[in-house]
Amino acid sequence: MGTFQIPDLEPLLPELVETVVTPIFEEDTNLYMQFLEGEGEDINGRGKRITDYISPNESGNFFSEAGAYAMPGKEEFAEMRVYPTRSSFGMEWSGDVLDSWKTAADVIDGMTDKLKRATSAYKKFLQRFLFGIGDAALGVIATGGVAGAVITFSTLAAQGSTKGATYIKKRQRVHWYDAAGTQKTTTNALSTVLSKTSSVVTFDVVPSNPLVATDIAVPEGSFNKAFHGIKHLISNANTMLQGQLRSTYPQLKSQEIDAAGANITVALLTKTKAAQKFLAADDASAIMLLSSVAQKNLYERQGFNLIRLQQGEKFTGTLSNKSEVGHLGSDWKDCTDCDEDRIYGMGRRAIRRYELKKFGFYNYDGQNFVRKGVGGANSDAITGWLGVKTELGILNPQECFVIKALSITDAPTAVSSLSY
Repeated sequence: MGTFQIPDLEPLLPELVETVVTPIFEEDTNLYMQFLEGEGEDINGRGKRITDYISPNESGNFFSEAGAYAMPGKEEFAEMRVYPTRSSFGMEWSGDVLDSWKTAADVIDGMTDKLKRATSAYKKFLQRFLFGIGDAALGVIATGGVAGAVITFSTLAAQGSTKGATYIKKRQRVHWYDAAGTQKTTTNALSTVLSKTSSVVTFDVVPSNPLVATDIAVPEGSFNKAFHGIKHLISNANTMLQGQLRSTYPQLKSQEIDAAGANITVALLTKTKAAQKFLAADDASAIMLLSSVAQKNLYERQGFNLIRLQQGEKFTGTLSNKSEVGHLGSDWKDCTDCDEDRIYGMGRRAIRRYELKKFGFYNYDGQNFVRKGVGGANSDAITGWLGVKTELGILNPQECFVIKALSITDAPTAVSSLSY
């Protein structure tokens, strides 16, 4: 006679399922709320004109008795424009999924769950490009980073990015471009992600012409179509800003400090803020600071040896009952998508958002979802797209600064923390 055990009972036991779906990837969108949420300023297809007062009347002199007055001068203005960029995010259900929802409550619950996850993923996608330059780069190939279809992406600022492959998602479709903006199209222009770690990605195929260090991967069809992010707007590079060359109008440059691998210090921040007094900027002592988690953490850790405990007090690792850090009057925000080596300083309204279409469905016929078409005929599926048409702009780049190439040694980073 055998003992009746759980395996014998298994055909009769109903399967228990945890109803909570837990994301196991980083999905912080705190900067999306600040820069991309809410009401933006109106823009149309012709863009929006921004006028900057570049230089004052240059006249003025001293003269001898009966001498000549100063030669009259004139003012100089620069006309800039921002144009909307367009973005989309698709989702799709088969007819069988729809048919499995038997009641109105099933439909509402199923659609709500799907839309909630899709909306969160799309906002994260958009937030990552807040720190871009408009080229839509997802990652930069590292030195020696090509081994067939296995690509290693840069984790060093000197090689173009500290983010490795953390912006890239499994199953994502990408195109490739070199540093000059030329697409790699010879055989297999389109690659699909098969698997990835925080810095290494395996693709199904890659172009054959070939891929090299400094090449970038971008979402399919997206090169130079993303909105212009903070890295572009706050810069002293001789790039085009809103239709004007910064080399022609250096007044459109921001203060940019190259730390050359040094650690962030209170003194460096104080010096950088003080230098803002020589620019067309307000007092920078209370300017908002924005950085990676890495720089904020390295700065905070410098204060640990300043902590003094009274008898009976509990050590909490903070200088006060607040867990935040700052500098002079500045609040300090961190974001998981910011380059690890950078700290930005910006006025509260320095960066503007211009909006043609609000975040939401592309719905031009009264329907958020439509029957999927294949080869001129409908199929047993429905599909829809979320989207936004927007652009970021800046009125006065001198109100902002960036400290770059800071040390990230021993810092918490997206790559070292295995952020997929």
